[in-house]
Amino acid sequence: MKSYDLRILVIDDESAVHKSFELIFKAKNMLFFARTGDEALNILKKDDIDLVFLDIDLPGMDGFDVLKAIKKFDSTIEIVMITADTTTKSAVRSIKMGAYDYLTKPFDVDEIELITEHIQKEKATIRELTYLKEEIQKKSQGFNIVGKSRAINNVRKIIQKISHANSTVLITGETGTGKELVARAIHSDSPNSNDPFIAVNCGAIPDLLLESELFGHEKGAFTGAQEKKIGKFEVAGFGTIFLDEISNMPERLQVKLLRVLQEREIERVGGNRLIKVNARIIAATNVDLKEHIRQGKFRDDLFHRLNVICIQVPSLIERKEDIPLLVHYFLGLFSKKFNVQVCNITPKAMKALCNYTWPGNIRELSNLIERMVLLGDDTTIREQHIPYEVLIPHDNRINNVTKGSPLSFKEERSRFEREMIINILCAVNYNQSKASKVLNIHRNTLLAKLQQYNIDIHELKKEKKAKTNIKKNNKFTART
Repeated sequence: MKSYDLRILVIDDESAVHKSFELIFKAKNMLFFARTGDEALNILKKDDIDLVFLDIDLPGMDGFDVLKAIKKFDSTIEIVMITADTTTKSAVRSIKMGAYDYLTKPFDVDEIELITEHIQKEKATIRELTYLKEEIQKKSQGFNIVGKSRAINNVRKIIQKISHANSTVLITGETGTGKELVARAIHSDSPNSNDPFIAVNCGAIPDLLLESELFGHEKGAFTGAQEKKIGKFEVAGFGTIFLDEISNMPERLQVKLLRVLQEREIERVGGNRLIKVNARIIAATNVDLKEHIRQGKFRDDLFHRLNVICIQVPSLIERKEDIPLLVHYFLGLFSKKFNVQVCNITPKAMKALCNYTWPGNIRELSNLIERMVLLGDDTTIREQHIPYEVLIPHDNRINNVTKGSPLSFKEERSRFEREMIINILCAVNYNQSKASKVLNIHRNTLLAKLQQYNIDIHELKKEKKAKTNIKKNNKFTART
């Protein structure tokens, strides 16, 4: 039987009717039963109901009174009336009062399934439209790129120059630098800004699901594909589709994306019809795609198709003069969000934040300010509110500075990031899922970092075991 995945309430005083609906729907839907109108209204107050099958001939309140009461309570609930009356008078009255449809007893199972399928599809469409409206609303709010440094001003200039074209854009930069914000700013300033901005994280969705998510699928295309699905490229219309973590896209989907860029058309999974697409494509990555090409992980032809316009988003350490502006921006943002008055910061505290290297970039800064605003008991951020690891400089960094180390900021940041990842892995007993949560990055990003910094989990375990054995031997020798 077809899966509708709805919460269905059956209101009828006959047990046989309850049993019939249970046989039809129980396997794939959440079912509720009531014998009277009052009982049904009590259920509606406690549970979210999508669809009601309502008998007209009820004890106490009749079906028309119950219909009126339900529509007054929640007009989005669809109601199908049921009666033994074969005349059209009751049907017309029901429809005028807001019923979705009308069934006569004895009812036909296929007819019930068809009606329910239509309702399920309509509700799915409403959810999609709601999502699109929310995206448009986000656009109307604007996307401020905070900062006045030369590095971020260069990014703004590029955005202004390219927004009104439909060229493909590749945004590069470290994790947490604000690549999606740049993509949204491009879309917001474009002629098609009223069309959807659709963001898809290519590293967070499994292979087959990603294909269906992007290109859609036809009914029966694979196990579980019980109805046609419209993919994100179609949903985006003339808007923008943002492909984040593009380096994690499987090779076979890279081929399909290449076709989209070349021919501006897609084919749904299981389909045989070519569909024209018009959305602008913006991709983003936090890894070196050229290195991925050399390793055979990314297609060279796809890279050149994506790299029409490249925007390098600077790391926070490359725009340190923007830190005070960002701090005050986030203080205002989170104070308003949590309805608190934490809007000041002492000079010493600000200096500590400016001296920190921010390996997690703006995202790390944002998370820290949010935490301090939410947990703080003062209207001002002070030095003692700042975490130890941010407040106290790293020993290696101090040594390098005092010795006049020739390491660049980028090299020093990479060393710090590598050591931080190793320390976190050791702390969570080398569990990569736990480590990614502690670091507040996706597991696929962690795997990429492990490869980038040549961090071998097995070697780390061996080193820790060897150090443990040495300590045990030293203790044994000291005792003897």
